[in-house]
Amino acid sequence: MKKINNLIILLLTVVCALSCDEDTSLLDTGINPDLYITLPEDVPSIAFPNKPVSFSAKAFAKAGVSKIETKVDYQSLPGSVFTPDDNSKTVDYTFNYTPTNDDLGKTLNYVLVVEDKNGFTSTTDYSVKVELEPAIIEMEFPEILPDTLNVGDVLEFDIKVTSEDELKKIETKLNNEEILELTKVDFDNPFVATYSFSYEIQPEDGGKDITFTYKVTDIEDKFKEENFTLFIKGLAYPKVMKAFADITLGMQGNTDAGQFIDLKTGSVYTVPNAKLMSSGIDLGTFRSGSSGINLFAPSYENAAQFIYNESNWSGDNLGSWSFRNNTELRRISSDLISIDDFDNIMDDRLVIEAFNASEPSYDALTRLEEGEIIAFKTAGGEYGLIHVKAAVSSSSGTLFFDYKIQGDEFIIPINAYSDVEMGMQGNNEVGPFLNVETSTVYSVLEAKVNSAMVDLGTFRSSSSGVNLFVPSYENASQFIYNEANWGSDNLGTWSVRNKTELREVPTSVLTVDMFYEIADGQDVISAFNQSGTSYENFSRLGEDTIIAFKTSNGKHGLLLVKSVTASSTGNIIIDYKVQQ
Repeated sequence: MKKINNLIILLLTVVCALSCDEDTSLLDTGINPDLYITLPEDVPSIAFPNKPVSFSAKAFAKAGVSKIETKVDYQSLPGSVFTPDDNSKTVDYTFNYTPTNDDLGKTLNYVLVVEDKNGFTSTTDYSVKVELEPAIIEMEFPEILPDTLNVGDVLEFDIKVTSEDELKKIETKLNNEEILELTKVDFDNPFVATYSFSYEIQPEDGGKDITFTYKVTDIEDKFKEENFTLFIKGLAYPKVMKAFADITLGMQGNTDAGQFIDLKTGSVYTVPNAKLMSSGIDLGTFRSGSSGINLFAPSYENAAQFIYNESNWSGDNLGSWSFRNNTELRRISSDLISIDDFDNIMDDRLVIEAFNASEPSYDALTRLEEGEIIAFKTAGGEYGLIHVKAAVSSSSGTLFFDYKIQGDEFIIPINAYSDVEMGMQGNNEVGPFLNVETSTVYSVLEAKVNSAMVDLGTFRSSSSGVNLFVPSYENASQFIYNEANWGSDNLGTWSVRNKTELREVPTSVLTVDMFYEIADGQDVISAFNQSGTSYENFSRLGEDTIIAFKTSNGKHGLLLVKSVTASSTGNIIIDYKVQQ
């Protein structure tokens, strides 16, 4: 018989009614008409935590009701026994029970028992499943939300939240992780709230769908979730690879060098210290007579059973660790990554590509030799490469290697374009409009047709010289590319007039020589951010002027004026760099 701990006390209210009439309608149901207890037809089959379940069961005993009780696993529940103080034949037995949070997800099984004056009993079973109560919560999103964005864009909108019960928490999750700075727990009105959501699209979001989960929880811990998915254009920015050189790991019998390593920090640990730092340990080593030098993840069972076991290492044995991370290991062929490639790798693109091309993963690699390249992926998701430089194959030997692992910083790739020519408004050979991402130059007619692609334009004025402007610039629409000069192709008729931001970069921020050295979009963005106010037009452009820009779809760039021919039929020659 199952032992019952912490029995739930049922509050049972019994209303007794005297009757001598036998219910002859039960004869065809298989129920003994002389002794029975029945449940109402509408008895609840589902209950919710902290919400009472109550119903009235009908008990009848022709010889008179002696006792009614409720049992669980053949045990009478305390407080459930009722003994009539008269010779009642019919009793209405009221069942009251309030499930707890601990009951959630369980099916609770009860047996209601009636006993007559002659000691005979009759039973009926009652089961109720405890489920999470549906939350009466509404989330009202804006009618129009974007389905695509770019890295660097900011997604902002308000959600109107209403709840029948008091609000406890509103949160946002991305990839199932809570964005803590967006969590709201204080409410002026506990039943109605406006939740302001704001998120800047991050480099790692590029080239994929991202899904935000908005979760509203009430004071009873009932909740409602809504998802919103959008696609982020472009590719995820590569991460900078952190390099670690001349690492030595000892085999299991080496008393000078530790056997385990935390790859994020490059810290090497002996067996006892590795146990203490087990959450950060990614790899270990040992030497076997049959399999040579082994590189393994802490999750590798053979290492725990045969090498770092209790008989060899007592209480520090691998099987007793609190964490045993499952680092993935893959051998990389020299066709994918050579030693020269390893030495020259600065970002993670080739690393991830080689890892993905080298399936399957193992939690241990045997017979390591000098010159091998090993790819890994830690339990935390960091990719990296190991170059084995030397190996001493004995139980007291060593493994000597360099490795590189993803860091936290991103490299923003840029495209560089040289000697791009843009004509002035009277130049019949070279167009005055430019798409910076493709370096496409358009005539006025072509620009109107492709207006959504146009980021920059040029014109020359007798009063302001050579101008670089953005399509939203009204003066260019009114006085240069107007209807009088260009008929139906005039700038004012374009379906899209992009508002690229322009900033003149001072030499204190960037010189011409520095411009040509820039290879990372982070430096491009930094120059833009340090260059003051944005404008829609710059006049009197001269040689060696540097302009920072940000297109309407969020691409940052730098533009260097190499030469200017200051006439209405003239041109400018530029070099520029722009985010991929």
